[in-house]
Amino acid sequence: MCLFNDINRKRDIIKVVWYENHKGISDNNYHQLIHKFRVLLKEFGIPIEILKTINRYGLRLDYSLLSSSVNSVLSLNRFNDYNEKNL
Repeated sequence: MCLFNDINRKRDIIKVVWYENHKGISDNNYHQLIHKFRVLLKEFGIPIEILKTINRYGLRLDYSLLSSSVNSVLSLNRFNDYNEKNL
């Protein structure tokens, strides 16, 4: 949700995700979070390239990849829904 709300800086993402505990969070925790997020993207068939790392700053979404990925996921969901109803 951070990236959709133009929260792109690493420190700002840490503040949002870890809220009150953000001062004790290391860069390693942040990098683990981003790694897990990319794993989830891949599991759902969304290209991990959608999430761009900006060195020494944070992240951004590649909206061109996002729109095509969402359309393919929605199409797959519609296909699965159709099969469940008609089989």
